[in-house]
Parts: sequence; C-alpha cells; structure tokens
Amino acid sequence: MNHLHLRPAVALCLLAGACSTPEVAPRADLVVTNARVITGAGTVLENASVVVSDGRVREVSPAAVATQADVVMDLSGTGYTVLPGLIDTHVHLIPSGGIDSDEALARYVEERLPGRLESFLASGTTTIYDAGDFWPTLSDIRARIAAGKLRGPRLFAVGLILTAPGGHPASTICRTNPYCQKARMVQLDTPALARETVDKLARDGVNGIKVVHEAAGITMSREVLDAVVAQARVHGIPVDSHNETVASSIEAVEAGVTRLVHPPRFGRVEGTKFVDLVVDRGVRIAATVGSGGPGNAKYTPEMAALFEVLKANVQAIRGRNVLLSFGTDNAGGDPAERVWMEVQALQDIGLSPEQILATMTRDSAIYLGRDKDLGTIAEGKLADLLIVAGNPLEELSALKNVRVVVKDGAVLVDKR
Repeated sequence: MNHLHLRPAVALCLLAGACSTPEVAPRADLVVTNARVITGAGTVLENASVVVSDGRVREVSPAAVATQADVVMDLSGTGYTVLPGLIDTHVHLIPSGGIDSDEALARYVEERLPGRLESFLASGTTTIYDAGDFWPTLSDIRARIAAGKLRGPRLFAVGLILTAPGGHPASTICRTNPYCQKARMVQLDTPALARETVDKLARDGVNGIKVVHEAAGITMSREVLDAVVAQARVHGIPVDSHNETVASSIEAVEAGVTRLVHPPRFGRVEGTKFVDLVVDRGVRIAATVGSGGPGNAKYTPEMAALFEVLKANVQAIRGRNVLLSFGTDNAGGDPAERVWMEVQALQDIGLSPEQILATMTRDSAIYLGRDKDLGTIAEGKLADLLIVAGNPLEELSALKNVRVVVKDGAVLVDKR
C-alpha cells in the first residue's frame, strides 16, 4: 500500500477542513493606475487606480493595485487626470440643413454621420441626449451604437419634436424645408393627436418626450400640453419642454413637465414664482448657455445684453440648488469647440471648476435619470472614463487636451 506523507500542519488543516489558498484577483480588462482621479462625486484621489471588468468599474483604489489586466495604463509622471466621460444633455445629431429627402438623409447617415460620432468621442463625450431629430432614422442609429455596429457615444433620444401648428422648428430652422417639417416633428392641433403621438413614440422606445411649448412667439395651447404630459405619465416617460420666456416656463412647470431644456432667456426670473416653483416640483434644467455667451465667435452687443439676463437667471437657479445639466445645443458644430464654449459660459456665469465638472458628469446623469450607471467613477457603474493632460480643477482648459476616452470599458480614443 502506498502511504501519503503530509507535514503535520497540512494534515491538521485537512482534518479540520480549514485549508485555504491565497486569493488571486481575477484578471481585469483594463487597469488605469498611478493616476489623479476625479470621481465626479466630490472626491479627488492622487496616485489612484481604476479597475475595469466586463464594461463596468470593478474597483476604485486610492493606491496602486497589482491586478493583472489585458490593458494597463500607468499614468505616473504624466500629469494626466482621469474623470468620468462627459455627458451632453442637449444635442441634435443630424443637422437639418441640406437634408430634404429620404435619399439625402440616407447619404448623410452613410457618409458623414460616422465622422460626426467620432468627433463627439474625440471631445471626451461618451453620452449624448438627442433633443429632437429625424425619426425613426435616429432610432436605428441608437440601436446600431448599442449593438456595437457603429462607434459613437451612448445615445438617448426623444424622437420627434412635438410643437404647435407653425411652431418652432417648423417656422424657424425648417421653414423652407417640408421634408424637415415632416420628418423631425409633429405639429399638434388637438389633445387627441397629442395622446396618439405620445403613444406611438412610447412604442418606439423614446427616452423622453420633447415639446416646444413656446418659442418664436408661438405657444402650444394648454390643453394640448396637458394631454402630452398626462399621456407621457401613463407610459412613465419624462417630458422635456422648450421655453424662452419666464411666463411660459412657469406654465410648463405648472403643467407638470419633468425638465426644461433651456433656462428662461427672455425676462428675469427675479421677482417671479419661477424658482420657487421649480424647487417645489423638482424640475431639472439643461444649461445650454454657451451659444449665447462670450465664447461665441459671432458674439454681438445684442447677444451680450441677452446673456446678462440669462446669466442672472442661471445664478438665481443655482442659488437655490436647482439641478443644472450640461447641454451644448449642438446642431452641427464641432463637439470639442461647443464643449469649450459651454464651459467658458458657465465659468463666466460664476460656476467654479468643481461645479462645472460636476455639471458635465454627475449632474447630467441625474438630469437624464441615469445616475445609477453613469456620471461618476464608482464600483459597479459603467466604465466611461476621460483622461486629459493637466488638471481641470486647476485649469479648465485641460479639458481640451483629451488623451484617452473609454466607453463601456473599451478604449475608443488613445492619443498618449
């Protein structure tokens, strides 16, 4: 008979059933180590590590880690900073200019859209919310991105814009383009049509319902607005409202909209019930201040006067801790330029670098109702990371120095 000779200590552990082996951490897909990490949740870690597996953040460590990974980015000595991927809550992905037929739209999607999506990624933007576009074409684009068949930022969308007869954008950017009027919006003239349209968009899987309650001197009737809000509530879909004046913004909030896609631009909120009402109803507001701010190359004295009103209104909103998201209202411009234009305007309004970065990440995720997965670098969240050269907390222009962009744990941009 063969005898197995064991050391006494090993024999004892077998008899006691208490043997253990050293724990080995499973291999990760990506490790970023020795990095300055702005988590987006108010914490800054120096010489930290972020471990990514299966598209999500597995660990955020305040120190270097020994985890093996398929990709290791050691940022020691680079001066780089890691922060959450940027979120733009107001985009129009497909410019309306020149798209006047199914054929023209198909050509744009085939020839120009891939480059536009890449330009969003290159700006550090990993999530966008389209605030009204050609539908159902955009639905197909959203599905292709989600399936990995098309590179681009994560895409949420409202689908068609709901407006009053002759309202914006029918009488503004689409006024000479019947195809645009048909393919980008529905002009609602009755509550019945409002309910029918919301039902259809809900079946299409939109992420929000967009109404132009008031713009360019035309206001949607209250009964139609009420029908939109009530029917969206049946489906559990948030309602976004486009308003320009203080009075119409108050009416939209009273009607029960979820979000305002712009702060009031005409008239001051001071001395009105607007801010109290927004606070009471928990309404969220997208900033979208950059195009009217000093960073616009076409800035005029008239624009400067309007910006002072907008600036005062945003300051009043911020003074009551109303949630403000980052939105560029980019309808065809270079995403990197529009991001910086928006940052400059927020800085001019008086937000600190910390507040601006939170607006671009955490607060925008909250605005979209996606903060369980997005907006901060934290265990269990989707691994959307932006790495820039420099420290944006010290100099916001570091945001222009994009080096690496990670979305869902995959490195999509690497300019190191």
